[in-house]
Amino acid sequence: MKPEEFDIVRLVRSLPENGLSVGAEGTVVMDYTQYPPEDAPASYEVEFTNAVHETLAVVAVREEDLQVVNRDGKLGPHSETKQSASVASTHGATMTSESEAFLRIKLTADDGAPFTVKFEPSGMTYDLDGGGFMFAYVVDPFSNEFELENWQGGVSIWAPGAVITRDADGRELHRLN
Repeated sequence: MKPEEFDIVRLVRSLPENGLSVGAEGTVVMDYTQYPPEDAPASYEVEFTNAVHETLAVVAVREEDLQVVNRDGKLGPHSETKQSASVASTHGATMTSESEAFLRIKLTADDGAPFTVKFEPSGMTYDLDGGGFMFAYVVDPFSNEFELENWQGGVSIWAPGAVITRDADGRELHRLN
């Protein structure tokens, strides 16, 4: 599918000079393919953002380096479908996979019941107060393996690759490898 302005697109080739990896997502903000500048190839200007929608880069990208993942609220071909599953429901943990370049996990403790979250294989542990929550972003969403173990008073999460943890306000806590 040919990108159009305001489409959500995913990189299929890394752009290390801009700090962008395969799977990075952004919004097409300008279509230069019909009238490319004289000194540049036909391209799309794309605004790439992080998990909390802060701008990482605004870059001109060629069509062959992009995959449309969402247009007008409709998923593009080869994009992931939205899935939601309740996990460890007695503790209110929710795992959501959206059509993003990462897997976002929101972990919430029941009101009045503290909750422990442990990430494997790093062993990093977080203690949430009752009603508190945090987010974890699994940076390699294309992995076919993810493990979640519920235990009394907590949960262990094993995800291959890098994981970025954030507090309830979206501030980064740690980068786990």
